[in-house]
Amino acid sequence: MSALTRLSIVRPLNLIALWGAAEAGARLAGGPALAPASLAPALAAAFGYARNDAVDAAADRTNRPDRPIPSGRLTARSAHAVAWICLALGAALTLSQALRATHVALYAIAALSLYFYSPWLKNRGPLGPAVVALLGGLAVLWGGWIGPAPARSLAAAALASAVTFARECAKDLEDVAGDAPAGKGTWPVQAGEGPPRLALRIASAAGLLLIPIPWLLGHAGAWYLALSLGVAAPILAWCIVLPPLDAVAARRTTRALKVALLAGVVGLWLGATPA
Repeated sequence: MSALTRLSIVRPLNLIALWGAAEAGARLAGGPALAPASLAPALAAAFGYARNDAVDAAADRTNRPDRPIPSGRLTARSAHAVAWICLALGAALTLSQALRATHVALYAIAALSLYFYSPWLKNRGPLGPAVVALLGGLAVLWGGWIGPAPARSLAAAALASAVTFARECAKDLEDVAGDAPAGKGTWPVQAGEGPPRLALRIASAAGLLLIPIPWLLGHAGAWYLALSLGVAAPILAWCIVLPPLDAVAARRTTRALKVALLAGVVGLWLGATPA
């Protein structure tokens, strides 16, 4: 198996986004740019992605047949090995950077949450999306705690959590066809598609309301306002008005919300004002 196959199991584009979220938090809090410690949330997430794919191989044969394990390019055992290596690297990085005790606690919370996510937390209805949303916000807070003014990252963390929760609801709606036969207890499998669809709309509305807060507080300037209002806000408004009614629409919504998250991260990166 190639190194590229091993890399694909950890979703490199998602890892870049998480690293960017931590960097954005650090910039908002007045921390150093491109701090090595900002990589730790991405390494923890890599553990979660690889472990999740190994555990969810049966459902992915229907939902994600192109992924490395169901396509036969990687074994579940190899995915587990990649997962634990990434977790160990993140832990070593966290300890080597002489960070606050808060960072050690946050890394432990993330590691435990990701370990128990699949198959346990993911199969507990709304708890699954909530856990992933919490971890999305924690990536921003992680960066915030690198700087001297971590409170400046709180609004951005809340925004990241709201949009991530909406995206996870859309992903669950997208994956019903494979999750139900595989015995997964995701929210739409347990309660039908109505509750997660409504939650997606509510979380999108919360995100829309939270978008101006970093700017109103003076924590982010013109770049943030332009990208958040020009890209993220229309996507969130679309999710409120036209929530996905089938798997194809849910996939479009999932991808659109990822774009909204990336726009927010880039906007905060470019537009964070001095602490």
